[in-house]
Amino acid sequence: MARSYEITVNGQSFPARRGELLLDAALNNGVDLPYDCRAGHCGTCCVRLVSGEVHGGEGSEPGIVHACQCRIVDDVVVEKSQPSDVRTVEGVLSSLRPLSSEVMEVGIRTNGALPYHAGQYAQVCFDGYPSRPYSITHPLRGNPNSRLVWFHVRRMKHGRVSSSLGKRIRPGHQVELTGPYGSAHFRPNLDNRLILVATNTGFAPIWSIAVAALRENPEREMTIVAGGRSLESLYMIPALVQLARFPNVHVVPVCSARQTLSRAVKPGRPTDYLPGLMPTDVLYACGAPGMVDSIKEVAAHVGAVCYADPFLPTDDTIEKSVLTRAMGWLAESAKRQIVQLALDRSRNRREPPMQAQRHSRPDPDMDLPRKRREPPMQAHGHLRPEPVMYLPRNRREPPMPTLRMAEARVRSHYPY
Repeated sequence: MARSYEITVNGQSFPARRGELLLDAALNNGVDLPYDCRAGHCGTCCVRLVSGEVHGGEGSEPGIVHACQCRIVDDVVVEKSQPSDVRTVEGVLSSLRPLSSEVMEVGIRTNGALPYHAGQYAQVCFDGYPSRPYSITHPLRGNPNSRLVWFHVRRMKHGRVSSSLGKRIRPGHQVELTGPYGSAHFRPNLDNRLILVATNTGFAPIWSIAVAALRENPEREMTIVAGGRSLESLYMIPALVQLARFPNVHVVPVCSARQTLSRAVKPGRPTDYLPGLMPTDVLYACGAPGMVDSIKEVAAHVGAVCYADPFLPTDDTIEKSVLTRAMGWLAESAKRQIVQLALDRSRNRREPPMQAQRHSRPDPDMDLPRKRREPPMQAHGHLRPEPVMYLPRNRREPPMPTLRMAEARVRSHYPY
């Protein structure tokens, strides 16, 4: 029989088996230990090791370990401190709209303000369902309501939460938000070129960061690479069209599946279309863990700063089998080859396919002040209204755009 150890988290003790992950042991015993990526990237589950010993999961500071990565080998005492700016607010589901067959736009009206940095996320707990981490963002169409908090939620086929959206979870459903969390957020008062890279719903925080950066400086130089498996996965086309209207913003939509409907959407992976990087660039990467890891390595190679937020399926607890781990190890060599290929291409490729004309002006409907400086924290709720980011009023679009409609939106601004 496997030996059992006593684990204590913030004074609450429970038993754990030898070799068990600290995070799993805590959750299995009803101890609410916050987590997100379960891959040792985000730092949400980091705890301070007070006494005892664990195997693996070392953090960025001495005595700090990732609960999702360290394994039990001894009796241990750990402490988890909650950031001072984290708060919990109650609200109600106010808006629910499909952006594609996979992605839902969720708007929650809260009873109080939830200040946050652009790019951060919150734990969202619908009444009767487990909590899930979703990135705070802006609506893709319409005038942002200052009392709503917006999220992009990807439907998981067997997800306990996302598959219930629009079915058991409908407008009027009670919800509780806790946050903000995450360190991959926008840093204001910097003039560095921004390189923003996203796949699928990783675009939610990237969209929020881009809005904050352009509110601070509409002349900012920025490259945005947004990828998806198919044309329909590029649900963010309306937002990309708005961003490309700014004179120094270059937008590159990328589709990994073969398609012939649009030459504006490039084939391949986001790493294939990085511009030539410089040490002064600031990169943000959100989405698939493999893509995020590749961007981090490319940035480290040139000495550029990179803020990363990998998105892993968290709608259900995922246990990695031995076979899954072995496949991950075998994939490491392939990932290194992808990184090297991205480095080689980034030195030679500097022309994103969707560029705004240098002398064009931003759409007045976007209402982004030219000289306004972004404060350190964005606040929603009763503090100040969010920027107006929407398409012209004379353009009405159905809630679920077809592939040809998405193509038409790109064509209308970038004929070829």
